[in-house]
Amino acid sequence: LLSVVQVALDIGDIVNSLPELIVSTTGSEGGKLHIHCYDQVTGNIAGDPRETAEIGLVELAFSSSDNPVIEGQDHILIAEDTNIELVIGRDGQPIKPLVPVAISVRVLGISSVIQEFDPDTDVRELEIIGSTGEPILVGHIKHQDGDSSTATTQSARISNRPDTLKIIQTSTEVTYEASDTIQSITYGGKSPSQQNAIQLNGLPDEFSLTLGDTLGYTGKEAIDSIIIQLSNATEARTMDGDHFRFFVN
Repeated sequence: LLSVVQVALDIGDIVNSLPELIVSTTGSEGGKLHIHCYDQVTGNIAGDPRETAEIGLVELAFSSSDNPVIEGQDHILIAEDTNIELVIGRDGQPIKPLVPVAISVRVLGISSVIQEFDPDTDVRELEIIGSTGEPILVGHIKHQDGDSSTATTQSARISNRPDTLKIIQTSTEVTYEASDTIQSITYGGKSPSQQNAIQLNGLPDEFSLTLGDTLGYTGKEAIDSIIIQLSNATEARTMDGDHFRFFVN
């Protein structure tokens, strides 16, 4: 009975520490967050060593203000409200928000999730292990009081999540390492003055993307096709078939 109570207390400590750990690994401070799933609590019970197991569905949301979530789709969404330096606490007085950077997560069929960020090298790593094959969206939103018209958004939607997927991101490059090929990745970025969209089809299991002022792809194999649209127009223009189109008003 005491062992059961201790396990319950340990689980409570873990859950209570998640907001701080997630915020530190997504914010400017950096840090590491490792979540591993097993079929039993202790490493060995009566000679039976524990083994990796999958959780059918994980959903969580942490925030100190109204922030977006995506229902019915696997996602990891980080949202930053630039207008919450202070929030109203339990005693009615303004205090610093417990979760200055909000996060919403929904993932099917996972056994491990690893999130690391080193602010000194500006390298962020995200690794997801588990079998599902479902699409997953990874995104970031910076907004002010939930105003979508002035928000800056970035997202990448992976059409089929491989059993092992590792994403390494720097300020100029994103590297993907997977256990299988990826059918397509759709990247979207939007600010009040600019809209960018990139879709890569028929990707190998390992490649790198260069983003920012320079766009580039590096991989051990060629991709099937690429679609890019960069625009600051109210309504972006396109054409049918293979093309390069430049339009200036």
